[in-house]
Amino acid sequence: MTLKIIQAINTRNRLHRRFTKKKTSENSETYRKQRNLDTSLKRSSLKSCCINVSTNSEHPGEFWKKFHRLLPSKDRGNSHVQLIKDGRLITDSADIANLLNDYFINAVPTPASHMPNTQPEELKTYPSVVSIGQKLERQTSFSFTPVQDSYIKRILSTIKINKATGADGISPRLLKLAGPRIFSSLTKLINQCIVSGSWPTDWKTSIVSPIYKKGTETLKSNYCPVSVLSAVSKVAERVIFDQLYEFSLDFLSGNLSGFLKGHSCTTALLKTFEDIRKKVDSSEHSAAITIDLSKALTLSIMICFLQSCQLMV
Repeated sequence: MTLKIIQAINTRNRLHRRFTKKKTSENSETYRKQRNLDTSLKRSSLKSCCINVSTNSEHPGEFWKKFHRLLPSKDRGNSHVQLIKDGRLITDSADIANLLNDYFINAVPTPASHMPNTQPEELKTYPSVVSIGQKLERQTSFSFTPVQDSYIKRILSTIKINKATGADGISPRLLKLAGPRIFSSLTKLINQCIVSGSWPTDWKTSIVSPIYKKGTETLKSNYCPVSVLSAVSKVAERVIFDQLYEFSLDFLSGNLSGFLKGHSCTTALLKTFEDIRKKVDSSEHSAAITIDLSKALTLSIMICFLQSCQLMV
């Protein structure tokens, strides 16, 4: 925001106060002109900023990082959530928290009550299960291993400081700044968790916030939970993830694009396009099955679907 725009906004606010005190046609016209001038200046500045961002960005990621700040926020003011239950409007914070908590807990059915009537022997014959089993036979046994101080120090140096603070009150910024002093102690703590196979209770505690998705804002089904965990626990999670990731790469399906380095929606679309192109060139038919994942999806639902279609490949 430039100085010229700030001055225009201040002038607009001053003229608006004058018009509120004395509602004459002259004051109304003066305020209207200043308001239009203010809007025109902001639009011109936004246009110039968009042009500058698009021309001076070296890659799409850099462009999106700069442009994302110009987009309107999706925050609907979750601190003022109001819900309707049994035709009654609920505004008390404690009642709303309990209502949403019960909904989030029971929104996803337990796997035991919704698992398909499939015996383990039958699942062993699915092509994907057979393929994974064959690849696992070539793998050595897996176990988590303790890490070095330098490894934890490197993780601490790459923490994103703009993330939210967990229930322990330790912000990512504080953890990153204290990294050079605490990395050795934190390494001992994480290694103790790996050796003992335990996880501190405080690391399991999270701050759960209801995030509005779409539809009527007074319906609890239109909110999804977002949990903010401890920043320290995320460092330990990174250690666990890296070791599991390296071990799993050799036997994961080549069709996977999610949560893999060097893969994205672009690689998935490119593969889909290439598969369709090959079928068209061979005068064969192509078909696609899409699944709406906007709601919570359990493993049992996916197994039921794949079992009915016999598509466990």
